[in-house]
Amino acid sequence: MKIYSEDFFYKGLLGFDSRTVMKNSLIATNSYQSFELEVNGKKRKIDAIKPNTKLYYIQKRLLKNFLVNIPLPNCVCGFVEGKNYLDFLKPHCNKKYYTRLDIKSFFNSIKSENINGILEEYIQINDEEKKQQILNDFCEIVTLNGSLPQGAVTSPQLSNIFFRRIDIRIRNYCRKFNVEYTRYADDMLFSSNEETMHKDFFIKRISKILKDYKLKLNNKKIIQSENSIVLNGYVVSNKISLSRKKLKKINTFINAFNNSDGKKKKFIGTEDYTYRLTKSKNLSFTMTDDLYINKLKIINYLAGFRSYLMTFSKPNNEDYCEDYFDKINNIEKMLEKLTKEGLPYNDKKSNIAIIIDHVKFGRVNGFNIEVRKINKSSHSNRMLYKHLKMNLNDRTLFVKFYPFPLKLDELINDIDKKALKNRILQNNINEIRYALKINEKG
Repeated sequence: MKIYSEDFFYKGLLGFDSRTVMKNSLIATNSYQSFELEVNGKKRKIDAIKPNTKLYYIQKRLLKNFLVNIPLPNCVCGFVEGKNYLDFLKPHCNKKYYTRLDIKSFFNSIKSENINGILEEYIQINDEEKKQQILNDFCEIVTLNGSLPQGAVTSPQLSNIFFRRIDIRIRNYCRKFNVEYTRYADDMLFSSNEETMHKDFFIKRISKILKDYKLKLNNKKIIQSENSIVLNGYVVSNKISLSRKKLKKINTFINAFNNSDGKKKKFIGTEDYTYRLTKSKNLSFTMTDDLYINKLKIINYLAGFRSYLMTFSKPNNEDYCEDYFDKINNIEKMLEKLTKEGLPYNDKKSNIAIIIDHVKFGRVNGFNIEVRKINKSSHSNRMLYKHLKMNLNDRTLFVKFYPFPLKLDELINDIDKKALKNRILQNNINEIRYALKINEKG
């Protein structure tokens, strides 16, 4: 896709009548909020675009109308529609030698001049002054303080476009030595049945290619192994499976649900289940003194892990991945009991409403929707909002906190447009309406 005129860029792509109107809407410094995210014990600063700003709207249009139409090499798996982390790993099954390389300061290393350079070929305007003006405006829209901010809408796709030439160079180099190469954001994975890849010259050559674009390898994160490799909770060998550490976490929830002190024991309620979990050191989150918050954390974690395990069982993954049907069935039984039990609430305190859906694995039998007034006194006046990503392919809808009383229109408007096209969901709108009426009356 090419940009051939000013009019097409400002009106067609961005939706503004003129450059002047667009420039008046750009206040980049006030459009981001900064926070620190702890990853592996280290704090990382994130500049996230605020969803209610003009700049967010402009970036969304630029991504949808232009950036996603620029083709990428097949070796790119991160931030690509229709691809996920398993697609990054699958080409490396049944290999003997593995190397994983990490790019240092991935987003912050991509500067305004890099963006200017990669976009120049897509702007075909004869007037050099107008062409440079569009390039400058483009960079102003997508950068912050001279580099790609990690929390911008456009940053993931732009990073892939910037990396396009690098990917092609690395891929072509790897082909000379029968080495498989894929990339997921800043993670580069190489595999081969030949030992050549583990020679010093191989990594040095990859490092040299990156240096040509002012990028560096994170030498502390280099992994080289034989027969298998462990990455982010996955084990790649003849098939892709979960690491022992990852399985240990979900087994903690399953074992605490099914037994106590090694003896088979029936589930008797959230309070008892929470007590069993607190005795474990393998939890992914911290329990609180608030019973209903603990329960929501457990439900969110189990629903998320179920969706995660189901990706292994999708038709295009079956030949490459271990299946975890037993664990999925276990988790679904747990979710069914937890959601049927309901949530504790206190009518005398300020309340919010929660809607939780639960669906069967395989055939969808409809949504069991519960609406409960629940206590939020421990959260002062702060309104709780928490989402689970909608994933209709995995038959998972959402868990969200809403202010009480909840209006049906608010609920429907908050559901993704794709979900509204889903026949099963439409058939259950009446059930939602009925549940809300009961809740508003009672």
